[in-house]
Amino acid sequence: MNSLFDIHVSKDRLTAEISLKNDIVEDAEITVDQLKEMLKERKVVFGIKQDVLEKICKDKYEVDYPIIVAEGIKPEKGRDGYLINKTEVEENQKTDEDDGKVFNLRNVMKIKSVKNGQLLAQIVESTMGIPGRDVYGNTIQAKNGRPLKLRAGKNVLYHLDSVFATIDGQISITPNTVNVLPVFEVNGDLDLKTGNIDFIGNVVIRGNVPTGYIIKAGGDIKVTGLVEGATLIAGGSVSISGGVAGAYKGSIEAGVDILANYLNQATCKAGRDISVESYILHSTISSGGKVVSRKGHIIGGETSALESIEANDFGNQHYMQTILYVGSSPKNLEREAEVYKELKQTREALKKLGYLFERIKKRERTQGYITEQDKLLLKKQQVTVATQKQYFEELEQELLRLKGEGHMDERVFLKAKGIIYPNAQIHFGKYSKPVQSKIQAVKIYLEYGEIVSSPL
Repeated sequence: MNSLFDIHVSKDRLTAEISLKNDIVEDAEITVDQLKEMLKERKVVFGIKQDVLEKICKDKYEVDYPIIVAEGIKPEKGRDGYLINKTEVEENQKTDEDDGKVFNLRNVMKIKSVKNGQLLAQIVESTMGIPGRDVYGNTIQAKNGRPLKLRAGKNVLYHLDSVFATIDGQISITPNTVNVLPVFEVNGDLDLKTGNIDFIGNVVIRGNVPTGYIIKAGGDIKVTGLVEGATLIAGGSVSISGGVAGAYKGSIEAGVDILANYLNQATCKAGRDISVESYILHSTISSGGKVVSRKGHIIGGETSALESIEANDFGNQHYMQTILYVGSSPKNLEREAEVYKELKQTREALKKLGYLFERIKKRERTQGYITEQDKLLLKKQQVTVATQKQYFEELEQELLRLKGEGHMDERVFLKAKGIIYPNAQIHFGKYSKPVQSKIQAVKIYLEYGEIVSSPL
């Protein structure tokens, strides 16, 4: 059989394909048992497709080669623990059917008022991963979901898997914290009468925020008007109904999400998602989750997201340079390189300290004693070794975190409903792809170290 067919097993060992050799003898007779024996010789024993083998035996020339003859079971990652916002469950149930069809910015972030004793959220526990099996019959271990590490919030009570309010106020929920906070409202534009704001709770501006002002909130910030070159920093989310015209001044930083009508010459950083109703122009955007321009385009600037970037168009017909980082931010890549360098330097330092220890011990073995100076040196060496080892472990943990943030899975992609214009530069971690001609309606992702695209 090996003289008639070739067997190819994929890199992930989840599929085995069979190909017909060009020099096959036409009248060669093939049986299912012979094909199974050939697969067994290649150690392919699991997920064998009986119907495909029978099809090959019936008429080997009618088969479209290569064809999958064995298929494993892909492991399923466990679900991470998460919070359910019980104050929004009813509203979400009403709007789930229309999700993605209508985007009403005025409704996208309602800061809800809650009462003392009200149920705010429930914790959903993480689940175990489901192992898979490759075509060789080996078990493929699955990652378990990460448990939710819930931090103590303000003015809330945790009981079993539920969170309750202990005061009347407004709720602010981040991925791992629930707070009930007071609210600070400005009924109109921010001006000299109000000045800068630094408030522990939620802040609502029912007007515009001009250039130069600073708003800091422990919870959420909601602006019903326009934000110019101002600085907004929120522990929760930031919602801007009128959009941002930053003129390369100020910045917006949110612990959770940023939601706006548009972003123009803005600098934005969000712990989770950045959602824009229309367009993102000449801005510096950094997201710990997704970046979505729902109805518009992303032109110029630098956009990075640890998960995905979606828009109608990227770049424009004037071939404006548009830099896109997916799966890892440029700062993460720079820091990863720095950590590797620091690990190497720390490893060398520990090696030199080890040589110093051996020299002192050798003198002690030779002379039968060591001097007071050597004893002092040995103590310093031991303290320095302990410090360097701790630093080395911290660097290793940081490197694991950086690599985890840059992990490419099915959630990491770039999607263009319209056109990606030339001079767009797409980066997936250390891999990059300059766009040299128009690409239309595609999803781009990383597969086995290669940037690939598929039509929508």
